Order: sequence, then C-alpha cells, then structure tokens
Amino acid sequence: MLIENRRAVDKFVDKHADSRVPFIEWIEKVEAAQWSSPVDIKSTFNSADYVKGLVVFNVGGNNFRVVAEVVYKDGVVRIAKVGTHAEYDGWKL
Repeated sequence: MLIENRRAVDKFVDKHADSRVPFIEWIEKVEAAQWSSPVDIKSTFNSADYVKGLVVFNVGGNNFRVVAEVVYKDGVVRIAKVGTHAEYDGWKL
C-alpha cells in the first residue's frame, strides 16, 4: 500500500522519539500489504478498529494512534491524524 501524508508520521516521530521504532514497523507492514478489504487489514493489524469509514490503527502497543482512510482499489492509505493514545481520546471522528 502507498502511504499518503507520511509527513504527519515524520512530524509526530520528531516530537516523540519513543515512537520511532514502532512507526518504522507500522510503515513497513503497511507498505508491504496489499489489502482489498477490512478483513485483510485485521489479518495484518488485529487491533485495528473502524470508525465512520476510517481505520484506527494502534501503534506501539496501544501507545499511539493513526487514523486513516484506506482506498482499497487504489492501494492507498491516507493518513488523517497521528497522535498518542491520550490525544486520540479527545479527537472527534
């Protein structure tokens, strides 16, 4: 899958150095994936949730969140938000 708005991850990692390794692992898994349905995502990330047409990924043992739109036919993951678990709890999706 192609990750759009990867800059959001880069900016987050610059502020949260402890997130670097978990996000590298997340990016590697997403880029290697060829998802065609939510079932495929769940097979890669069993803790992924679906909220209002978006996918919420838990990164780094539930410490961080990525909210993204997955466009299966185009093979694209469009990152909408990146944050800590605590920040996610305050987001309105």
